[in-house]
Amino acid sequence: MTKTEEIARFASLISAFPADSYIRPWLMSIREQVEADIRGDIFPTQTPADTRAMMAEEINRARDQAAGMIDTATIRAAAIVKTAETEAANIRARMESAKNEALRAVAQFESRLNSI
Repeated sequence: MTKTEEIARFASLISAFPADSYIRPWLMSIREQVEADIRGDIFPTQTPADTRAMMAEEINRARDQAAGMIDTATIRAAAIVKTAETEAANIRARMESAKNEALRAVAQFESRLNSI
């Protein structure tokens, strides 16, 4: 069988399935690649099951990577929150100290005024 005949037979096979079948859309989606492989004498080594397994591995890798990114972001966010809380406490302490100093200064000023 020639490459041209094989490509024609593949096209006939696709056409033999009704348009609303499950396999026809999939065959149509791989048609160009299959025809290119036939023309290039490339033996089809990847089956649909191989593709599903490969995609499952990719999905698992992506999930693991996403989980790692979430963990890293959570740790960084906690550190940022802790730093912000510490800084806020320091600011509150400085404000309290400044308020107390101002109250002492007012009290001293009132004391001087009362002594006049």
